[in-house]
Amino acid sequence: MPTLLEIGRRKREAAAAAARSQRPEFNSNPTSPSSEGFGGGDLAGQVNLPPSSPGRPRSSSIGPGELDDLPTVSQVITSVSQSNRVPDMTTFGERQLKRIKLATGSERDYHLICATTNPHERQNLEALAVFQLLDKVDEMNGLLKAAKAQEYERNSEVSAEIRNFSRAFLLNPELAFYSADSTLKVNVVEAMYKEGITGLPPTNSSNAVKKKFESVIGHQLSVDRNKIKDTLAATLDPDAEIKDLATVTSGIIASWRVDVPLTLPLLWRMGLVRYQLLEEPGTPDDFWEGIDTGLHTCRQDAPGTLIYALQDTFKADIERFGNIPAEIELDPDIGPHSPTWIQRVNKMAPKVDCPKIVNPKGKKTAKRKRAATDIENRADGPANDV
Repeated sequence: MPTLLEIGRRKREAAAAAARSQRPEFNSNPTSPSSEGFGGGDLAGQVNLPPSSPGRPRSSSIGPGELDDLPTVSQVITSVSQSNRVPDMTTFGERQLKRIKLATGSERDYHLICATTNPHERQNLEALAVFQLLDKVDEMNGLLKAAKAQEYERNSEVSAEIRNFSRAFLLNPELAFYSADSTLKVNVVEAMYKEGITGLPPTNSSNAVKKKFESVIGHQLSVDRNKIKDTLAATLDPDAEIKDLATVTSGIIASWRVDVPLTLPLLWRMGLVRYQLLEEPGTPDDFWEGIDTGLHTCRQDAPGTLIYALQDTFKADIERFGNIPAEIELDPDIGPHSPTWIQRVNKMAPKVDCPKIVNPKGKKTAKRKRAATDIENRADGPANDV
């Protein structure tokens, strides 16, 4: 398709050629002004200049009617513009809408795309529709994940079981680590699944649901840890009425309504918590991390070190805060007579790990035999030496 400049040049040359063909040839009149410019009539009569010669005069006049054949500027622009258009697809789109039903907003956007004949505008509208679809898909995925993450919270029965297992682990004398940096919440979840507790998220739930459930367990553990710490911290007040560990621990168990036995090893652990309050109160995170560090250090030492340390801190606690009241009778240790879920907690409590303390630099450790638990170590020392 010729450009506007090419069309104008072509018409101009055609008009000039037509004008030249209608003019009379140069004559040999020596007085002719046109021949004087070429050195006299003889030269003018002998030389027949070609139409394109610069020596031949040109006329800017165009013959009558010749301008009628030239296109106008608007016609040229319209012609060029129409050559870059795409077909109007409105009719085709109407047929498709009879076959496929769209929402009102989507149908309006589809009509706009079909009626647009500018190729660049149509491509832009199509791209915009694609991005709009992607945004809708992302929004739906987000809503779906949020709905799944909330599924387990609709069951109120599981809340009571979460509290029971959280408190049973924290009041178990075989618990390896207490702090939030440990795997305690993971072990609590595992124990609940093994016990077949109803209302838990399905085992094939998404990772988002599993993480959310673990965070709920972690929150409950944090609340219960603070309860133990705050209760024992209150006994440090000189005006506190109840100070002996047996009565205080028995009160915690009763307030929680958890089926955990009041045993001597549990009192040893409560004595360790109060000892930590006296020595290094610290922040909540540092406090429990300090207890975990002390437990791990004793386990890494010679067999019996941990049991002797617990007994010694308990003896010091009795001397300062009072012995076990005569009216309180201690329960036997956890065994076959205990509820099955308490037995499971007692079995899993020593398996709680804390990589931050056990392997702070993240190095691979060589395989070694499982460290002896508190109950196993108890055989190395006098059980009734308090």
